[in-house]
Amino acid sequence: MHGYNKLFKENYINELADNRYIIDRLNAIEIPFVLKETLLSGFEIVLEIGSINSDNNLIVELIDIDDRTIVISTEIPIYKIRNGEWNNISFDPIENKGERRYVIRLFVDGLDVVYAYGDRNNVCVKLISLTLKESKESEKIKKKTQTNKSINLSGIGEKIANVSKGFVDKVKETQGKFTIKRNAKTEEKEEITREEVEKNISKFRIVPKITLITTTFNTNKAYLRQLLDSVVNQSYTNWSLIVVDGGSEKSYVKKILKDYEEKNENIQAIYLEMHMGISENINTAIRVADGDYVAFLYQDDFLSEHALYEIVDMINRDGAPDLLYCDDDMYDDKTKLYQQPNYKARFSIDKLRSINYIGIFSIIKRNVLNDMGGLDSRYDGCDNYDLYLKMAEKGYRFSHVPKVIYHKRMGESSSFYSLEGGLRALREHLRRMRLVGEAFTGEINNSFRIKYELEGEPLVSIVISSGDNIEDLKSCISIINKKTTYRNYEILVIENNFLDERLLEYYRILQEHGIKVLEYNENFNHRSRRIVKEAEGDYIILIDDNIEVMTDNWIEEMLQYAQRDDVGVVGAKILNIDNKVQSAGIEEIYNISDDVIDMHKEQCSTRINCVQNLSVVYLACAMIKRNVLDDVTIRAYDDVPIVVSADFCLNVERRGYLIVWNSFVEVYSLDDRTLLKK
Repeated sequence: MHGYNKLFKENYINELADNRYIIDRLNAIEIPFVLKETLLSGFEIVLEIGSINSDNNLIVELIDIDDRTIVISTEIPIYKIRNGEWNNISFDPIENKGERRYVIRLFVDGLDVVYAYGDRNNVCVKLISLTLKESKESEKIKKKTQTNKSINLSGIGEKIANVSKGFVDKVKETQGKFTIKRNAKTEEKEEITREEVEKNISKFRIVPKITLITTTFNTNKAYLRQLLDSVVNQSYTNWSLIVVDGGSEKSYVKKILKDYEEKNENIQAIYLEMHMGISENINTAIRVADGDYVAFLYQDDFLSEHALYEIVDMINRDGAPDLLYCDDDMYDDKTKLYQQPNYKARFSIDKLRSINYIGIFSIIKRNVLNDMGGLDSRYDGCDNYDLYLKMAEKGYRFSHVPKVIYHKRMGESSSFYSLEGGLRALREHLRRMRLVGEAFTGEINNSFRIKYELEGEPLVSIVISSGDNIEDLKSCISIINKKTTYRNYEILVIENNFLDERLLEYYRILQEHGIKVLEYNENFNHRSRRIVKEAEGDYIILIDDNIEVMTDNWIEEMLQYAQRDDVGVVGAKILNIDNKVQSAGIEEIYNISDDVIDMHKEQCSTRINCVQNLSVVYLACAMIKRNVLDDVTIRAYDDVPIVVSADFCLNVERRGYLIVWNSFVEVYSLDDRTLLKK
């Protein structure tokens, strides 16, 4: 957990039908709350214990979001909870001057935490209620208007849009804005001092040893020293470094390595008589690594001063994930500037199948790496991509460190990549996953595209939301019928109570031609149910009447993802009439910038030209599984489409489904009603 708003983008809280929440093989529980002018002295928890060994422990942490510290961390044996011997935590009162943001985090140790393919029926602990306790002395510092002596959080997370009114307000303020960070052309200033790092490390519950591995072969002298110095000067000191030299012909390489070995006991160099390939060279180091985690570096790259600290910070915040990766940038030796920051996404299995966005620098648990058999030399040049795919298959958990802490060298070969080998790795991954389809190279560098085989030709219901412009509606229906290559579909229209005679007459004509027209109802939630009742398809496309379909096989493109069991919603790329991206979904809720980005701008080509999993896609053009729409109501928030879309998608995601954004489905929005209030 790297920030308060991450609670709105990670699928930590499972909502059950009876409003109880569980810790299972997939989830920890993180409960956010805000205290103002009060003394917190404890909290009472009511839990039910399910199928879990009594030898395990429940870990309870109180995290101060603003200070980025774990204030309280304690272990409670499961047998005590099961026997009714424990139900509360007390501690010395914590004074809050002004407003402070906290999270209570609950998880169980000793579980095999997985990401995408775990067993959701393996319930460990159910959270029934949680009540904060305040010290009696709180009254001395409370404002007179505050009268509650406890805050009951038994219903936390019931409705995502109600957890934080500020979130809804933020979304409303940013209507029509894209979600890619700007490209700063200098390195971000360090936000923390070494003294602060040491203080924070002393509070870490997990202090793992990290073994860094790099290979050398006639490496540039200055580059090699900069790499080694960046490791030696890390503010986090529990590390070791293994350098495998693959038979360098340059004598200075060995001399430099020996010099650093003599001065630093935690540096070890291995000299091979000949270069065996990058994979086998790295495997040589893996076999002798002694760290809890193993990290891979490229010989021309280097780390920021607090790189390992930030990694270990995330290990503590995110419950010791199996693999971590971070943002990176390019360093220009000529200008001495850090350029082209690459802000990566949270883990996205569909984006990983589109491109190796994780990159070279990854940090993996050593026991996991050994279980995976190290790197596969058959995929030399893309061995890490093959490893990431295999780890995803087995359900290992990936975590993103959202900071630029790894620096690649501009103009050098740190981007060396075997596209052909990556394609082979991807095809093997699909075969192992029993996903029937064909993978081929994509439209941008080092990317891939998958065409999944459709399962039959199920009926698709296209539900058009009608505005007050009859010409828009006519054009929308006409273009759908002319362009759509998929044949088994029906069209329904939701009328909007605009009592124009021409429009009403057109509705009558549509009905005569077999198109259902659903009557207006002021209750937005009722309209959602009406769609499910009237539509006959197993898959439902919601589309606004101001949308003009550009992709002929748009239904096939969306259906190939919607047919997967793990997918709930599939969205499209929405362009405005100036050919700029109006909507590419929301990648992370807290990351909304002020830009509408040109369609082919180089810095964001990966973001807008790859299939990926997002938090939100816009319902102005989206395909939804029928059973998902039956389970999750589309709710109204002043009828603002962007907020309606966010609320719906986040609730679908919380039920364990992926939200897929398909960049290859392109539609035009003829005005701004797609995002703004109608």
